[in-house]
Amino acid sequence: MKTKKISHLICLILFLTQMSSPSYSQPKTEPSQNQMIYKNISYGFQFGYPKGSKLREKEKGETHIELYINEARTNLIRFSLKVTVFDKNQKNGSGVATRPGSVPSTSTAVKKGENIFLKELFLERGAGHSNQSVLYSIEKENLIIQFYFQIKTMNPDVVEPPLNPYNEKLALEIMEQIVSSFQWIPETR
Repeated sequence: MKTKKISHLICLILFLTQMSSPSYSQPKTEPSQNQMIYKNISYGFQFGYPKGSKLREKEKGETHIELYINEARTNLIRFSLKVTVFDKNQKNGSGVATRPGSVPSTSTAVKKGENIFLKELFLERGAGHSNQSVLYSIEKENLIIQFYFQIKTMNPDVVEPPLNPYNEKLALEIMEQIVSSFQWIPETR
């Protein structure tokens, strides 16, 4: 357990030290044929997400997206993304953002395009149902932006006729595409 905590701390330190000099990439202004672009002008970032998904902005620093996968009769209950912005200068801002009440099964620093994210995986199972969560975090100056993906599935054999298993590979590809499309929007003053 102590070794696991130390490895998480090392990943976090690597992640934070590599974030000290932000790089800017030229933002995409046009979505692809199968994707929409979400822009957060207040905090200066954007990313693509699949067409057909349902976007709901809860408040200034939090956005929910129900992600769309075109599959009939599968055991997928919910595939969602919550994007949260933590401002360390605000009273509710925290220096380290994480999934409350859980310890990740893995934690690694990953490079997507010109950006480095801290990627944490969480998995909970019970009675054949599962809840898989993937948390990507990126930091710039006083901001921490989290991409919190949730995949909730049910045991496919609990209904008649049994459901088909959802396409996990497709869900993981969608997560990768969203995070890989993340870009800081250069300030224009």
